[in-house]
Amino acid sequence: MKRKRFLLAILVLLMMVWAMPAAAATEVTLDGEKIALTKEPVLENNRILVPLRAVSEALGAEVKYDNDTRTVRASRHGTFLRLTLDSDQAYINDKPILLDAPAKVISGTTMVPLRFVGEALGLDVKYEEDKIDLITKDYVKVHFIDVGNGDAILIQLPNNQNVLIDAGSQVAGKDVLSALRENGVTEIDLLVATHPHENNMGGIPSVLETFTVKQIIDSGAGAGTETYMKYSSLLRKGNYKYSVAEKQKVNLNGATLEILSSRDETWSRDVDGKSVVSLLTVGEVRFLFMADVCYPYDRELKINGPVEILKAAFQGGKTSTSQDFLNKVTPETVIISVGKNNTGGFPHEDTLERISEMEAQVFRTDLNGDIVISTNGKTYGVQISKNELPETKRRIEPPAEQGVYVGHKDGDIFHWPHCSRAKKIDFYDRVWFKDATHAKDNGYKPCEFCRPE
Repeated sequence: MKRKRFLLAILVLLMMVWAMPAAAATEVTLDGEKIALTKEPVLENNRILVPLRAVSEALGAEVKYDNDTRTVRASRHGTFLRLTLDSDQAYINDKPILLDAPAKVISGTTMVPLRFVGEALGLDVKYEEDKIDLITKDYVKVHFIDVGNGDAILIQLPNNQNVLIDAGSQVAGKDVLSALRENGVTEIDLLVATHPHENNMGGIPSVLETFTVKQIIDSGAGAGTETYMKYSSLLRKGNYKYSVAEKQKVNLNGATLEILSSRDETWSRDVDGKSVVSLLTVGEVRFLFMADVCYPYDRELKINGPVEILKAAFQGGKTSTSQDFLNKVTPETVIISVGKNNTGGFPHEDTLERISEMEAQVFRTDLNGDIVISTNGKTYGVQISKNELPETKRRIEPPAEQGVYVGHKDGDIFHWPHCSRAKKIDFYDRVWFKDATHAKDNGYKPCEFCRPE
């Protein structure tokens, strides 16, 4: 009798073991289409493991494996995933995640937890009785177009909805038009003209003349410049839904764009201070676009809680992104739209230091080119078109006395002190040269306006 009970117990145990992979051996689909798996799914610690390469290829993810470290890396839409075999520690964009079941090699196949990989790479994972469906989520993409010293931001949303914030200078306008075409833009649902300075508004007339634009919001501030006059003329002639920034909330496909500025609150400020500030919310991910609003006005911004991505104001200049403001918004990622080898000394080293102390990662258009951030509302990834290192700051040996000529410490032009351009150089950013040879030896050229020779 005891022997029969023992054999029965062994039989039940074997049936349970055999049933485990069978429970997990269910169909895996992507948006309803079956994924051809190289090995049946396996149940491990109540988590289903699937073949990494087969699932990743079906998702269009790039996969790399390092034999030395036994590390798997997968990337999709700018999200980077890293797992080490037999370790319960994984990383999404370098953020540590604890796994219930680690990745492992089973019969020569690398198996990974399906839910973790699917959700990390931006999909919904839906379990049914006889199958698991991976459902593609629509991504929101935010393009920071490299226009030098200025702004041009394209927001692409599901169902071909597009928002454009500024369009760079008139010269850079052609680059903006190219970027819009390359990304399949045929019409623009909302155009935000943050303020009438040439390096932000200069390219907007070309956009209005080339694309269908449905709605326009601007700061209400005018200017006597050729750029503004052309914009104003097109605005009057066109059939646009137009409004001045008054803290509107625009509902978009899969996101909302809140205008945080109001003409009633900014009317007494300078043109930069009147810039339209906006907040894009995509699920749990928030983008704050500061245009050219710097200290002290950035401290007055009414915003609740932190943001994930901050577009720094005014090319990251000295008064951009004050400490009080940073303490309020605590960004994870900061984007600086700035021109390469600019003579304004942008971004300012004090600003970079403040951001660094917040432990935020920084991307710059002068070093990284076009920058694209993709998000599904839970995570986000950053894609860059190049990756250059900042130039080493020159250490200029000053003359014994003040000197004859003056330049910007981060520039390459020297002036007579009475030159109107020299007078715009901040006192703390000035470097002095005892003569023209001293300036040229340090890589500076004479100003064409004041001719200091």
